[in-house]
Amino acid sequence: MKVLNLLIMTVILLIISACDGIQLTVENGSGSGTYASNAKVKIKAWVPNPGYEFEQWEGETQYIEDISSKETIVQLPELGKDEVLQVKIKATYAVDPTAKEYDLVVENGSGSGSYLTYSVVMITAKTPAEGYQFDKWVGNVEYLNSPYLSTQKIIMDKEDLSFKATYKVKVTPTVNPTVNPTVNPTANPSPTPVQGFSVTPIGESYEHGFFILRKFKNKLIAGAFGYSKKQKIFTFSPWAPASPGFATGESVCDLREFDGYLYANTENQAQVWRTTDGNNWTKVLDAEPGGVGCGLAVYNGYIYATENNLDKAPGEIYRSANGTNWERVYTSGSARRYLKEIVTFQNKLYGFYVNQEDGSTGMLVSTDGKNWAKQSVPARFIRSYVFGNKLWLAATKKYSANGDSAIYTYDGSSFKKMYSDTTKSHISYISSIGNALVATTTVEWKGKQGGATLIQSCDGGVTWKTMHKFTQTEAWGIEEFNGAIYVATKQDGGGGKVYKVTGICGSTVTPTPTPTVTPTPTTTPGGQWVKEVSLSAAGDLSEAVSMDLDYDKDWVLEADLNGCNADYRKRYLQGEGTNHIDLWYEGSSIMGFRLHNKKIFFTQAIKGSIRGLGATVDHWAQTAPGSYQSGNHKLRIEYLLSQNKSKLYWDGQLVGEWTIDKKYSVSNLTTLRYGRISGGALRYKYLN
Repeated sequence: MKVLNLLIMTVILLIISACDGIQLTVENGSGSGTYASNAKVKIKAWVPNPGYEFEQWEGETQYIEDISSKETIVQLPELGKDEVLQVKIKATYAVDPTAKEYDLVVENGSGSGSYLTYSVVMITAKTPAEGYQFDKWVGNVEYLNSPYLSTQKIIMDKEDLSFKATYKVKVTPTVNPTVNPTVNPTANPSPTPVQGFSVTPIGESYEHGFFILRKFKNKLIAGAFGYSKKQKIFTFSPWAPASPGFATGESVCDLREFDGYLYANTENQAQVWRTTDGNNWTKVLDAEPGGVGCGLAVYNGYIYATENNLDKAPGEIYRSANGTNWERVYTSGSARRYLKEIVTFQNKLYGFYVNQEDGSTGMLVSTDGKNWAKQSVPARFIRSYVFGNKLWLAATKKYSANGDSAIYTYDGSSFKKMYSDTTKSHISYISSIGNALVATTTVEWKGKQGGATLIQSCDGGVTWKTMHKFTQTEAWGIEEFNGAIYVATKQDGGGGKVYKVTGICGSTVTPTPTPTVTPTPTTTPGGQWVKEVSLSAAGDLSEAVSMDLDYDKDWVLEADLNGCNADYRKRYLQGEGTNHIDLWYEGSSIMGFRLHNKKIFFTQAIKGSIRGLGATVDHWAQTAPGSYQSGNHKLRIEYLLSQNKSKLYWDGQLVGEWTIDKKYSVSNLTTLRYGRISGGALRYKYLN
């Protein structure tokens, strides 16, 4: 029995060690989990029972920044090799001597009464009258998960609350059996009802509406617009204002993920904020008092932000490698150049602008993020989207030579107009879901008349069809999330919403978080796998496979990586001496990749990018953005020396393709280390 107990204890310790050493247990609160050395963990106490109040944290409080705060940080210590640690803390509560009841008034519904703080109360709207349907709640809607659900759970705070259920006429749409009517792509047709197509509001802001949407860590993040300093970040699902979020005096103009953070560029003092969870935000850049920030892009290991001042020069671009230390890499000098959009395309960085003195438009182009060339463009481009090896550009009617808002494509050398609308002031945003393209239009900036539209193209952008006309005048952001698209709308004076849209191009996309598509090889390989082995559970490169891989031949290497534990700059594969095959999670939804450091060079990115392009020493390739988070994944590396190319597939999708130059003789790879998985398999074979 002693031997059995010893074996069980050994297994437990090995599991803890493989999970990076520190097991944090939070009683009566959130934050429990297994963490690495030096990790900072946010903890939050559960809501107290009615009549009680949070008192303090107890237990191993030496790691807690503020034991008297119900939301605080645990700073875990650094462990030595093979050390393990268990940290236990507990939220405690005490009777609140000042506790009293507060009034809850529910008009057109049930739930009214007087309740102690932290009481949980269900409110339900009354059944609508014949011919009507529930619309939304008004009142203290910041306490609701969503104002559009007729039954809600309220947690009472230290104030009186009131809610009113409102109703609207029930509309039964008539479905047109013609699913694919002929559409003039340059006209402005009214939307035709299509079977399976639906538009549903999911939430609204405290002010005018929304400017941008972005998915981040299984949440949809919405950036709001409004001139009073109210909450500017909302999250879904469920719909809720971020807590604590942040407030600015205008809008969140763009959101972009980089190295595990989500960044927000704001039209208020040209500020950039960032978060790791969507709720807790930190200001990391304050570029220009009275300035206007907007565009964000990730390029070769940096995040870039455009910053402007509408009343004076210059327009500027800043960048940061770590998100906290920023350098200015472009200035327009004395020219009043408004830089709204910045984007990475074909391993170059593009910035689009309008000169405010004369209304001329142009774009900046850089291959290193510091030196910029100027080129003229046919219109003012305010948003961009990469789709089908082309850059799709949303243009405004103002500054257009033809008096139209339009959609253009750019292939790296020339522009082509794909859609035109003379009745709208802006093509506001372009995105996609599956193989379908979608775009939004805005009738007039700060207009009151309504009529913003959602348009779709089911044939790669050749023809476009109006699918929905919104009651709001402006529609700005689009994001695909969990098999649907979401649209951000704005109405000057209030009323902008976020809508969920399904049935684009006649079907709804079913999300597949962990696809298992079999990759299609570049060539049909002859012969059998040279080696096929199983992979055991491994920590940080703690296990290895012996092999004899020849860099003078074309080959393909595949790996089933089960239970991947994605962490910034942590390796999945690395050859002997750290120089051979090297694959790691780079953060910001990209992977880093080397073939043989300092001997096999990446010379051009066909898909993805190159960090340190042109360097004669250390440099590496980076994949296109994708879903590389923790889970079960399939990897395929194609080394095609005969074509001077290398390709990388992730879950059957081509995520990186580069031209290569093998400048020096390379010894065979005889040992490949692997880590941060719970198991899997590895195999390789030659293609010639």
